[in-house]
Amino acid sequence: MRPEQVIGSMKELLQSWQSAQLLKKCILAAGQNGTAEAGVPLQPRIVGAQWSCKVDAAVFEAEERVSFGFMIKRSNEEFLYAGSGTLRGRFNARVAEALAIREVLLWIRNLFPTPEIIYSDCKEVVTSIGGDVEDVSEFGNIVSECRWLLKKRVNTQVIWIKKQDNVEVHTLTRTSNLNFCLSIWNIVPHCIRHLQLS
Repeated sequence: MRPEQVIGSMKELLQSWQSAQLLKKCILAAGQNGTAEAGVPLQPRIVGAQWSCKVDAAVFEAEERVSFGFMIKRSNEEFLYAGSGTLRGRFNARVAEALAIREVLLWIRNLFPTPEIIYSDCKEVVTSIGGDVEDVSEFGNIVSECRWLLKKRVNTQVIWIKKQDNVEVHTLTRTSNLNFCLSIWNIVPHCIRHLQLS
């Protein structure tokens, strides 16, 4: 095994250990403060949140790309925006989910200054963003960017939701076009209109 392969393996082991420690801390916190599902820390909802955003990502290994999607609604569930985009590269699922949240935070930073909640169905990404473990891997660097962007905002949270509560964005992400740019809709996209009506 070459030296760079050994270093890469050691980084992966360290990263896995750090993630396990964070999840352990979250499980202990859940046991003390109430109930939380599978190690996701309990998070009080923001009082006065005026809108929320659901985010998802999909990995297309054969095409060496990841797609991401999001949908923003007012607190009364009124549709505001949906968006999807594609990033070129070979990424695993958790990196793709972290990239999706980062892209959304970049897009909303000047458009939505009011309190909000961002929902993701990836537990590991949510717990990592909410934690304080320093990670020098690719995943850790993206998480650090997300933390930095969140610090620039007032009253913004990233909260975990179940996959069945994220079906619209899941569908939007997987039917995203292949253009390597961000597409934005101010009406419900056709590919998820039937889900909005059901």
